[in-house]
Amino acid sequence: AYPAGTTLSRHPLRADVSAAGDLGLTFGHTEIVTPGAATTYGKYVAAWTMGADGWELAGYLPNASPGPPAEAPEWYHDLVDSGVRSAEPGDAAGALADVLAADAAFSSASVAEGTGAAFYRYAHREGIVLLNGSGVAYGPDVIRQVYTLPAGYELRWVPLGGAAASTGDLAFTWGTYEFQLPSGAVSHGKYMSLWEKEASGAWRFVADAGNTNPAPAG
Repeated sequence: AYPAGTTLSRHPLRADVSAAGDLGLTFGHTEIVTPGAATTYGKYVAAWTMGADGWELAGYLPNASPGPPAEAPEWYHDLVDSGVRSAEPGDAAGALADVLAADAAFSSASVAEGTGAAFYRYAHREGIVLLNGSGVAYGPDVIRQVYTLPAGYELRWVPLGGAAASTGDLAFTWGTYEFQLPSGAVSHGKYMSLWEKEASGAWRFVADAGNTNPAPAG
């Protein structure tokens, strides 16, 4: 609910659609202009499913940016076909189970191996993280650097849902996370990840975003 006269615009960085045409992924930047107030900026990830009346929003997660978006690096070109695109019928439920298992294993690796190493291993070769309150980390090397945390910090999460294309090439997951500080304090939040299946059969995230929320009640 914004004040009267407010405009919200989205500027996609990329979009991708499954071979079956039943799941779409978009992510990018937002700009909110409110009369008499400073313009605010943010980022978002979104997932779409094809319904009887066209594309319907299946998941959306925004977060904040400190200012206008910086230009993406030159190498960050349009998504290249991974080579697994196929219009053959598949098993959406099975693909979702696989990507949820990959997401859970990703969290376990964050605890066991270190968050930077885990993000590097599960990032798509052109994967990005839309950092809450900051900018965008482009590519596995930068993502690893951002998430290489000092001793005493620990990031873990629990995937709670999502959807996969019937051709098993694209998916999204969402869930909640906990970020533990050296003091023992814990910050809580939620996240959404967009995934692509590589030719090897491994799932890799192409975009990931999160934002904070109060600790769960009880």
